[in-house]
Amino acid sequence: MRLLVHLGYQPAATNGAAAAVGLTQRGMERDLGVTQGAISKALDRLVAVGVVRYERGHVVGEPRRQRVYRLTERGEAIARRIRSRFGLPEYPPRGGWSLDRESGAGDASTDRARTTPDARP
Repeated sequence: MRLLVHLGYQPAATNGAAAAVGLTQRGMERDLGVTQGAISKALDRLVAVGVVRYERGHVVGEPRRQRVYRLTERGEAIARRIRSRFGLPEYPPRGGWSLDRESGAGDASTDRARTTPDARP
């Protein structure tokens, strides 16, 4: 569920603009604190059921094109339902997301995220 919400919060590239790093496996690993292997397996399953799609594209700050993952219409609808069910905002907080590991927020067991400002520049 965290992966779907994360993808739903990523900015969409328009008119051939480079995609955000958060739409790549490496970016998801960094943002969600999950191993790239786990991200890869989850994405494979989500692609197989038609919730996520991918394409090769330019990524901000990267010299080569990479796989960029995006939600399908079905995936966007599911992400909206998850946000509604858990009381998450429609858009991410201005400072970004930060997962609070000590309290368990954002864990798979609770599927909740806190809206504390992110310390990244």
